[in-house]
Amino acid sequence: MTRVRVRVRNPPMPIFVTACAASEIAPGTGKQLTVDGKDVAVFNVDGTFYAVDNTCPHRGGPLAEGEIEGCTVHLPVARLDVRPEDG
Repeated sequence: MTRVRVRVRNPPMPIFVTACAASEIAPGTGKQLTVDGKDVAVFNVDGTFYAVDNTCPHRGGPLAEGEIEGCTVHLPVARLDVRPEDG
């Protein structure tokens, strides 16, 4: 089973931990996970996984609930577009 590993930034060095099975996040979707006590949004963009803080920087809503179109996550409530690959 393929696993999704995300980087956890804890001083002094970032580490990678297994967050979930890759099959749990279908291409073109996102999922909210708690990793090392932190809520993260993990997105599957054409088979590449991106993990970012789950909190919208604009209105504080959950990024994982956004809709993916191409490489962009659209957040209709905040009227904001986020590119997971940019963090």
